Amino acid sequence: MKFIDDLGQVKNAPTLILVTHHVEEITPVYSHALLLRDGRVLDSGPKRKMLTSRLMADTFRADVQLRKSAGRHRLELKPSGGRAS
Repeated sequence: MKFIDDLGQVKNAPTLILVTHHVEEITPVYSHALLLRDGRVLDSGPKRKMLTSRLMADTFRADVQLRKSAGRHRLELKPSGGRAS
């Protein structure tokens, strides 16, 4: 990932496209996101507008919270409030 981040900082660098199921892999070098669900575009736009808890919950069909620290994101499952059986 360091190579990709370094490449993204180079003037006139090629366009970088990352395909992932893991928001943790999306580094600050990427400016936009395209969200897919069931092979169809759910939404697209600037990363700051796409990487939200609401859109991640819709995309993954799960009750998740998106956290950001040091320019990186991570998803956490929200507690269900009930006991596991």
